[in-house]
Amino acid sequence: MRHLLLLSPALTALLWAVESPPSSDVQALTAQVQALEARVTVFEAALKTVPPRWVEESGGTNYAVLATITLAENPTRAQVQEYVQRIVNASRGQNIMGKEEDPQVAMLTKVGAANLDILLNTPTEGWAPRYYVLDAVATLATDEHKALILAKLPEMPLLARVVLKREWQNDAKDILRRGLEQQANLSSYWIRAAIKTGDPALHPFLLRYLEEGENPFMTYGELRNVAGLDLGPSIAKAWASTSRSNRHRYLELAPIAMAQGIPEALLACLEILADPKESYGKHLIREALERATLDGQGSEWTPAMLKAQPPVITWDATIRQWERVLAPKPGF
Repeated sequence: MRHLLLLSPALTALLWAVESPPSSDVQALTAQVQALEARVTVFEAALKTVPPRWVEESGGTNYAVLATITLAENPTRAQVQEYVQRIVNASRGQNIMGKEEDPQVAMLTKVGAANLDILLNTPTEGWAPRYYVLDAVATLATDEHKALILAKLPEMPLLARVVLKREWQNDAKDILRRGLEQQANLSSYWIRAAIKTGDPALHPFLLRYLEEGENPFMTYGELRNVAGLDLGPSIAKAWASTSRSNRHRYLELAPIAMAQGIPEALLACLEILADPKESYGKHLIREALERATLDGQGSEWTPAMLKAQPPVITWDATIRQWERVLAPKPGF
C-alpha cells in the first residue's frame, strides 16, 4: 500500500498527460488511490490526538506529542477546538505534573480570551488536563467573562479559584450556598469564596458542610480562623457520626476532634500512630498532637497511657490543651 501511495502523484501526472480520455479501468484505479490517500490522512490525524501507551503507564508528560501540536495563525473556532482537544488528549494519562516545566498551560493560553468558552466546554478526562485548563482559564478570564464563569461554576467547582481571583464572590453567593447545601465535593477555593463574602447567613451552611461534607480536614483548615464561628459543636457532631469503616473521613476527623478535647478522638489518634499498617495522615496527626499537648510530646504517647487508671492524661478546657499528669516522686 505504501508503494502505491508514493506513486500516486506520478500516476496522476501520467493520466493528465494522456491526450485521449482515460479508460474506465484507469478512472477506477485513480478513484481507489485517492480514497486510500484520504483514509491514510484521516488515520494519521487521529493518531496525533492519541497519547502513546507509555504515557498512560508512566504517568509522565508527553513532550514528544505535545511538540507536534500547533495552533494555526488566525485560527477558526473549529481549529481552536481541535487544538485544545489534542492538548487535553495528550495530557489525559498524566498523574505527574511538573507545573513549571509542562508546556500545556502556555499552549492553552494561546487560544486567547475570545475562545475562553471553548476551554470551558472541552471535555477533560483526568485531573491533569482539568488543572491545565483551569490554569489557562484563570490567566485569561476578565470581567467580561463573569457571566460565563458563574454559569459554569456549579458544573466545574474548581472555577471558584477564578471567582476568588476576580473577587466575584458576592455575585456568586447564591451558587456558593447551593453548593454547600448539596454537599458536593467542593474545593478549598469554594469554601474560601463563601467565607470571603463576609455574610454570616452562610455560616450555617459552612458548619453543615464541615459536619457532613467531603474533606473535613480541609474545611476545618479554612474555617478555623473565621471570627464568630464556633466549630466545636459541629466537630463533635461530625466525629460522633463517623466510624472506622469510613476510613478516609475517620482519619481526617480524628486530629480535628482530638484538638477539641474529645477523649475518643485522642485514643483514635494514638492508635493510628501505633498501627504499623496505617500510613495515611500520620504526619498530620503528629503535628496536631504536638500543638494540642501542653508539653508538645503527644506524638510519643501511647493508647495504654490514655486508658490508665487513675487517668494520667487530662484535657484542660481553659487553655484547650491535653496534659500528662506525672506521678509524684516518692517522698513528696
